[in-house]
Amino acid sequence: MDSLTVVFKDLGPQVSYDTLFFWEYLGPLIIYRMFYYFPLYKFLGYITRMSVFSHATSPVSNVFRNCAYYWIAYYVNHPLYTPVNDLQMKNLRSPSGNGGYQMPRGFLFNIVTCANYTTEIYQWLGFNITTQTVAGYVFLVVAASIMTNWALAKHRV
Repeated sequence: MDSLTVVFKDLGPQVSYDTLFFWEYLGPLIIYRMFYYFPLYKFLGYITRMSVFSHATSPVSNVFRNCAYYWIAYYVNHPLYTPVNDLQMKNLRSPSGNGGYQMPRGFLFNIVTCANYTTEIYQWLGFNITTQTVAGYVFLVVAASIMTNWALAKHRV
């Protein structure tokens, strides 16, 4: 006789994603403003250095180009926006409806199991090359190890 075993894992107290994202993004919103409006490092005797890498002006044509680039969200969030059709969507669920996932194909997915994790790790690496902070590199190592574990778990399925 076949038997069915159901395993439950207690993940502890749960919160909605709205709550998670609120608290996740509140920190940087407060912390960066705190450093901007209350530059405590000046009162502790640290000298501020200005680093100028370009002119203080930009061509007028950049206003139009940059606005077109950053304001694209208007069209995606507009009430008359229509989502893409089913031919353009990738459904990672099994077509039979029995649960489970299909392995995505194309771009980096042909090379690595979880291309989204790989590109996120690369983005954090680029961020850290730019900022050169110990905390950033620690975050990169921790995040990369977590995402590697997730990818390995998904690959085993």
